[in-house]
Amino acid sequence: MIIKRGAGFMLLRFGDIAFKDYMNFSVGLSLEKFAASVGISESVKMAYPYEKYQTVSSLQSAIAFPSYGEFENSLYAPSTSNVKKMNEIILENMSKDVWKSEEDIATAMDISSDEFDSLWDKTKKCFSIDESSQKFFALCPEKYLYSKKYFAESCTNMMDYLAEYNILDCRILLKSILAHAKGFLDDYQVNVHQSLSLPGIAQESF
Repeated sequence: MIIKRGAGFMLLRFGDIAFKDYMNFSVGLSLEKFAASVGISESVKMAYPYEKYQTVSSLQSAIAFPSYGEFENSLYAPSTSNVKKMNEIILENMSKDVWKSEEDIATAMDISSDEFDSLWDKTKKCFSIDESSQKFFALCPEKYLYSKKYFAESCTNMMDYLAEYNILDCRILLKSILAHAKGFLDDYQVNVHQSLSLPGIAQESF
């Protein structure tokens, strides 16, 4: 095994097989943004409560999907867009009679009544866009609902969910890398897999 490190990249090589960090080619984008940048949008990245489970046994014993609040992550930044997205989802589901009351909203998002009341604007019938709601809705609500639905239909515990969560990341990354490589091959006749990082690709393209 050969390990090469440099400014911003790492390479693991086993014989003729090389493992490269995709961040070498994405100018610091997250997986979701990298996928979007190359036109991959049909795969939804699922949510995971990174700071909730500490052991394998705790994952195996978790047979209920975590509440929205349990996805709190110290790395998440307060987000106005997520509050707006939540209100859009409410409006859409109310118009289709999927949700018929405030209780339905709280149940779907698994938000406690106290949390709901503290964030809900009773006059406007939506969540207030303020500091408290921005902090609470740090996770995209659309992603939470998609993940919760997948868990209910396909998982017996959070260990099952984690397995699919990791595999899904690999699927999204594979699609993104293939689309990314095709773009450079079509436009510049450059095979990105022969380079270690984006600067090398840029130099060859030039």
